[in-house]
Amino acid sequence: MVKNQMRKMKIKKAAKRKVKKVMMTMTMMLQNRRNMMKSKKRKMTTLIHTLKMEMILAQTVMTTWMKQPIRHEIFQKIFL
Repeated sequence: MVKNQMRKMKIKKAAKRKVKKVMMTMTMMLQNRRNMMKSKKRKMTTLIHTLKMEMILAQTVMTTWMKQPIRHEIFQKIFL
């Protein structure tokens, strides 16, 4: 009877250890995933920021370029 109980206790402890190990790996995986998502988010925000800056720059260049009448005519011939 005592041996049977001891065996059950050992099995329970081993099962607890396995569960703990699995939980640890799961949390590590989740943490890595979160970090990856954060870095992706950061990359996306920087990309969006640079694109916005490029758009603003392109708009200013186009407006200054279009203000001069000769270039305006050239632009119309090329694009319109």
